[in-house]
Amino acid sequence: MQTGIIQGPSPRIPKVEPETDRLKKACMDFESIFVNEMLKSADRGFSGDSGLLKGNDGKIIKSMFNETMAESLTSGNGIGLGNLLFEKLNIAEK
Repeated sequence: MQTGIIQGPSPRIPKVEPETDRLKKACMDFESIFVNEMLKSADRGFSGDSGLLKGNDGKIIKSMFNETMAESLTSGNGIGLGNLLFEKLNIAEK
């Protein structure tokens, strides 16, 4: 007989993703961040800010727009950068 051990509901163990799933997600996240940075860079070259896009409020709106565009462009299969990166890194792992 064991004493001193409190038995209760077992703690939830987080589901561990297989390495390939984690690598795929990281590659797709990288693609999204990369596209977002490209959009920000392109936006810096545009100096036609007027009206709603002036000042700090405009910067916030543009930032939100760029994030949404990046997510939209990279959803599904994205632009292919994440998939290409995944293929190359997955081969290198083996």
